[in-house]
Amino acid sequence: MIKQFLPLLLLAGCLAPYRHAGADLTSSGSPCVDGTLVNMGGAGCEMFYHAQLPDQPILKIRCTYSEVQNQWTKLSFYAVPSRFTVFNDDHQDDKWVLMCSDSFVDIYVAIPIKNIENNNE
Repeated sequence: MIKQFLPLLLLAGCLAPYRHAGADLTSSGSPCVDGTLVNMGGAGCEMFYHAQLPDQPILKIRCTYSEVQNQWTKLSFYAVPSRFTVFNDDHQDDKWVLMCSDSFVDIYVAIPIKNIENNNE
C-alpha cells in the first residue's frame, strides 16, 4: 500500500518551492506537473495550494491567489499516479478530464458539473 503513495509523497516534497509562482520554479521531475504549474503561473496565478487528498494517492493543485480570472486560476487540477484509476463517479460535483499524461502522473482538470450543464442549454 505504501508503494501507491510513495510517488505522490515524493512529488509533494518536490512541489514545496511552488507555493508562490514566479521564475524560480524548481522541476518536480514530471513534465505534466511542471507544465501545469508553469501555465498557471503564466496565466496570472501568484500563489498555489497543493495537498494530498485524504486516503488517496492524489495531489490536488489549485490557484489560491490571482488578480486574473481564467481557467488556469479558477479550476482545480489533480496529479494522479500513472497506474491509479480515477472514476468520475467518485467525484460527483466535478467531471475530471484527462489533460496530460507522462510516465509518472496523469493530470486531470476538474470541471464543475454545473458549468457543463449550463453550456448544454
